[in-house]
Amino acid sequence: SNFGATKTYGECLDLSRDFAAYLQNTLGIKKGDRVATILPTSPQSVITDFAIQKTGGVHVPCSMLHRERELIHELGASGAETVICSDELLEVIVVGKGETNLKNIIITSIDDFSENAPHMETPPGTYRLLELIDQSEPLPPKVEIDPKTDLALLAFTGGATGAPKGVMLTHYNLVANTMQSLPW
Repeated sequence: SNFGATKTYGECLDLSRDFAAYLQNTLGIKKGDRVATILPTSPQSVITDFAIQKTGGVHVPCSMLHRERELIHELGASGAETVICSDELLEVIVVGKGETNLKNIIITSIDDFSENAPHMETPPGTYRLLELIDQSEPLPPKVEIDPKTDLALLAFTGGATGAPKGVMLTHYNLVANTMQSLPW
């Protein structure tokens, strides 16, 4: 449930397929491409995570709590060319864009999937997540994944011993993590 609106798992699956089709067919996201997200816990974070995985892309989750310098470091170090972020962070991304490889900025509002989602203008040079989902052909991408060698996630450490470093996790690692936590 999100601001009074409820999405079923099936609806989230359909939305992630549509978004994956747009990422792959229109933006050219392919296996191994890094796609960063800077989103709060929301339907958007679930939809984008699964969509990125469906393209074979590598999800680079960044925290909304990070300062501008940390976000720009993670975007630059990851090599991400696409970022999906809360519209609240658009100014930070635009200011730091020159220090990164970013080509595509996709924005969403926290209440985009609410019952009374407001219509919002899309700033120049950006895409709006809901519009992309609506425009896409519902053709899920077909990508061959080797779970043991293909990256699924590039998560950055806290940087306790220096600059944060990207930790490469394969699809197999994510499944193993899930299996290990089931007894708890």
